[in-house]
Amino acid sequence: MLIWNRSTSGGDGYVFYATNKTGSWVSELVSEGYGGAHDPFLGVDSLGTIHLIFETWSNYYTSKPANDEFQAPVKFADEGRSTHHTMVVSPDGTVHVAYHGSIFGPLSYKKCKDGNFSEKITIPGDIDAMDISIDLDNNGKVHIAFSSGAHIYYTTNASSDSFELPLHVGYLYRASHPVISISPDDSVFIADIDGYYLYCKRGNEFEKIVLTQIDMPSHTGKSFFDIGEDGIAHFVYQYPSNRIIGSFSYDIYYFNFSLVENFPSLNISTSNLDFGDIEIDQSKDSTIVISNIGTGDLIINNISIFQDSSDFNLLSPTSFPVTIKPNSAPLNVIVNFSPSSTGEKRDTLIISSNDPNNYIAYVTLIGNGVTETNFYSQEISDIPKTFGLDQNYPNPFNPETTIQYQLPKASEVKLIIYNLLGQRVTILVDKLQQAGFYSAQWDGKDEFGKYVSNGVYLYKLETKEFIKIRKLTLLR
Repeated sequence: MLIWNRSTSGGDGYVFYATNKTGSWVSELVSEGYGGAHDPFLGVDSLGTIHLIFETWSNYYTSKPANDEFQAPVKFADEGRSTHHTMVVSPDGTVHVAYHGSIFGPLSYKKCKDGNFSEKITIPGDIDAMDISIDLDNNGKVHIAFSSGAHIYYTTNASSDSFELPLHVGYLYRASHPVISISPDDSVFIADIDGYYLYCKRGNEFEKIVLTQIDMPSHTGKSFFDIGEDGIAHFVYQYPSNRIIGSFSYDIYYFNFSLVENFPSLNISTSNLDFGDIEIDQSKDSTIVISNIGTGDLIINNISIFQDSSDFNLLSPTSFPVTIKPNSAPLNVIVNFSPSSTGEKRDTLIISSNDPNNYIAYVTLIGNGVTETNFYSQEISDIPKTFGLDQNYPNPFNPETTIQYQLPKASEVKLIIYNLLGQRVTILVDKLQQAGFYSAQWDGKDEFGKYVSNGVYLYKLETKEFIKIRKLTLLR
């Protein structure tokens, strides 16, 4: 079955439907009207009834029972011209529609049974939606992916009359369209086809799979995506074959991708390597073990120490790339700690690989330089003698980092994140605290709960008697 729309220069719009059930394509007119007809979507239930939505200056729904004609279209939304809507049909004939009014606007949802639409449900979060995609799992639960600016969001219905606050999934590549599909085992996948990315929901977070073996034109138009019982993901998308003003034309492309193919999986023995107390001018070597618990070859492209300080040094391996085959011997990474001065030292070991779900991994390196005297007779006090603000760890970080600080006496404390323009991003601490050691976590979100972009940020500790500013780096 096919559906398409056509508009004339005079403004009349038409929606057509065609089927090749008899062996040859037969088309029929579904609807016509002034103002153009756009974005038709089609679905079929278990009885063979065809359900169709389209948009002129309002949103309309029609259906075609098996061996019958299309019914008169019914308006289900009239909130200004909506160029973005979508639908999915459950086996029992319930139609689920997600849409928004105007060019941008908050996302809305309705469902329809036997031609009767429910009351509108507004998706929480007040996020202006653009392109929308919808699917159902085996239990009939609704799953929606949508774009807002350069961001991808996901939500699902918490009950029959409410949806969860949208979850930030990732960032769109160029101007592509996120497309959602629920696999037969109810796993949630969201595709950013133009960016060669596939996001898979694991628990409450999404992991990104890079479709490195796909060779296709970039900057696509609309796209569609579905996962079969055999684990094969099928993609269909349009690509403009010419961009002459007033006369756009598109080619249609198809490719598939196996979700059960062999992938490497990076496993690291620890995320924090603590060398403990080491005397100045002495050193200690420690080992991190990297293994491949996947089914494809793991390629370690590079291992480096972020700040490249003289305190921590990578001893082995020294040449890259390094390949670790499945079920083979692991790679031993040897790091040396040689403190040049007293005090705690921190750095970050960065491991890059071809693991599609963990292509950049971090290990926090910690060590404490001490003199011979305090190495053997170090006094431990619960109250620090001075104010202090430590370097965050890990740094760079994703998705969360820890900031430690100390207060020698009770103080009104503010710990604030700023961007490099000096604009406040979020407040981590703003209260009276007693003397002691403290830590705060930042998850990379601003004060409105939205994820910020990659880059360098400032964090500032301020009391009446002390101000200290440090830099941190967010890498997603």
